[in-house]
Amino acid sequence: MVKKELCVLGLMSGTSMDGLDCCLSNIYINENYKLYFKIIDSRTYVFNEDLINKINSLVGSNNIKKIKQLDFDLGQIYKDFAVDFIGSKNVDLISSHGQTLRHQNGVESLQVGHPKFLSLEFNVPVVYNFRPKDIFLGGTGAPFVPYLDWLLFKDLGKNVITINIGGISNITFIPSSGIRKDVVGFDVGPGMCYIDEFVKYTFKDVFDVNGKYSVGGSINSKLLNHLLENKFINKKPPKSTTREDFNKKQLLEKIQEYKYIDKHDLLRTLIKFTADSISLNINKFIGSNIYDKIYISGGGSKHQILVEDLKENLSNLFIMDSCDISVDNKESFLMSVMGYSRIKNLFNNMPSVTGAKKLDVYGEIY
Repeated sequence: MVKKELCVLGLMSGTSMDGLDCCLSNIYINENYKLYFKIIDSRTYVFNEDLINKINSLVGSNNIKKIKQLDFDLGQIYKDFAVDFIGSKNVDLISSHGQTLRHQNGVESLQVGHPKFLSLEFNVPVVYNFRPKDIFLGGTGAPFVPYLDWLLFKDLGKNVITINIGGISNITFIPSSGIRKDVVGFDVGPGMCYIDEFVKYTFKDVFDVNGKYSVGGSINSKLLNHLLENKFINKKPPKSTTREDFNKKQLLEKIQEYKYIDKHDLLRTLIKFTADSISLNINKFIGSNIYDKIYISGGGSKHQILVEDLKENLSNLFIMDSCDISVDNKESFLMSVMGYSRIKNLFNNMPSVTGAKKLDVYGEIY
């Protein structure tokens, strides 16, 4: 490995709000933004049901007292998970995204999970609170994945699109030139959030594993067309969104409106909606014939029916699972890279993606 590397622990709790992704890696980025890395280990720790319910109850909330308590509770939980994950291994730096409770495009972004518990336990710098500075600089506050995608694919010499499907979906376009200011990236709308919420509400299960609830369903074109009229999905980038915009309440309203549709058909239509919202954004805002390869990552890449729907609309699509980066650890590795860049004073934002007015270094150090 390259000299001057740091061993970085990246922590990510995303819009699925169901657990903490941990990634430990050796990282070195030179002055030309050439990324060298080796992922040592990665793991996901699942939140218990009470914690998931507590998080969901405070999404979009302004209850300062309860938010502050959750901030401390999650901070301690992150620390406990990190202790178990790290074990006897050494770590030089921790980078923690926190759990998003509020995110309004270009207005505010609030994450909780206080860094002091990690700092006290490991006695290393903890980088956190990345998104507010982007908003301060006139950006949307999300997504950040395009920074990692640019580092990974800028020297490939091909036009590459990446699709990341968590609770929310986002896409990145890296041109064959690799020029940073020409990178395009934005949130497109729901990823697995509607699908997972529907499964929990209707089938009292956690996930639609192997499509067991949707495989026999049929797509209802009336509902699908109605869903695709969503203003955010058709909005021109830069744009970012969160579970506040695609939440359980909205989903239940749709279910009530279309309650005459069989539940398996409803779920199958929600899957098709997610796939079509992604392909619509690629075709409308990037172009249908200018990419060489598409890499898909995130939890949604494990849903075979969703992936098949995407393949119907998009060519040259591959599951991202190379160079030790997998669908499970990409976002936590992103946080490792974001934290490393902050400590090394490297620009870790993408103005062409979020609309921020200049290149800058994001993240506070605790």
